Amino acid sequence: LSLKSAATSTSAVTATTTSHAVLCTYDQTFQIRQVQSSNSIYVVKPSQRDISLNAVDFPLPSASAIAQCKATLELIPTSPSVTLYLEQVITIYNDPQGDFEPGPDDKGSRSKLALLSDAPFSIGEFDNGWSEMCAFEIRGRAWRPSSAALLGLWKSFKSAVTVKGIDIGEVFSIDGVHQLVQEDGYPGPFLVAMLAKVAPDSENLMDGLVVTSRDKCVPWIGTVMLESQQEREGIQASRFLQQWQDQLPEAWRRHATLETLKGKYSEQKDGIIIFGGSVDATPTPGTSTPAKDTGKTARKWHEKFKYARR
Repeated sequence: LSLKSAATSTSAVTATTTSHAVLCTYDQTFQIRQVQSSNSIYVVKPSQRDISLNAVDFPLPSASAIAQCKATLELIPTSPSVTLYLEQVITIYNDPQGDFEPGPDDKGSRSKLALLSDAPFSIGEFDNGWSEMCAFEIRGRAWRPSSAALLGLWKSFKSAVTVKGIDIGEVFSIDGVHQLVQEDGYPGPFLVAMLAKVAPDSENLMDGLVVTSRDKCVPWIGTVMLESQQEREGIQASRFLQQWQDQLPEAWRRHATLETLKGKYSEQKDGIIIFGGSVDATPTPGTSTPAKDTGKTARKWHEKFKYARR
């Protein structure tokens, strides 16, 4: 058990959490509330006393009061807004050519461990929120990717596995694609975070091996692609489906249907769909468009294979 509260310097406290102390188990958070009672409440402990019957002493189980409680504390299970809290305290990552140095709009993001120490919820809930947004750590600083960055990484990863002839539905080595993805500017911890997101629940990326789950991967890619369109005027459903299917292995294409994304989009007139609902990737203003050219160059090796069979 641990007693925690949000750091008073964290602006996310008033917006997403309570400023009061909470009691945490490994995977659950409880609000603490003081309760008054008109009844007398005592703390007791087991004891025994002897009674005499016909000159024979017999032990009799009993209880002894050792203290009186003027008030009690009540524990109330809560469901903290972990993702919303982390969105406000972790710096967004959008530029694959970035140098991971603090920028003018930096939020003072710290390491994962430092963020956890101030987060007013349990370790398990923190880890779930961290994984949901594919957050990662570089040089002791936490980062959360935008939908544009997630989509860019997936395209780089898909090109890499195509070149290597890797079936992502079977166990493969991360090292086999790590170097090619890094040449596009995406850091290794980001790749690992994304693969952990689309791996089966039982997969823990031990020994550098991973396999992707079709049931998790297909809807996640569709959601990220749809979210990356959110600042535009929507997209034709048929066109979106084609683009979505193009980002999947051949055997998975038929599973990319709008029914899979039910509740995450809304339909407009003339067959236009727009992003809506809750998703795993993090929406932020201005991040759905490609990053501007910073003058840095990268070896876009996968462009040579843009027409490879998907």
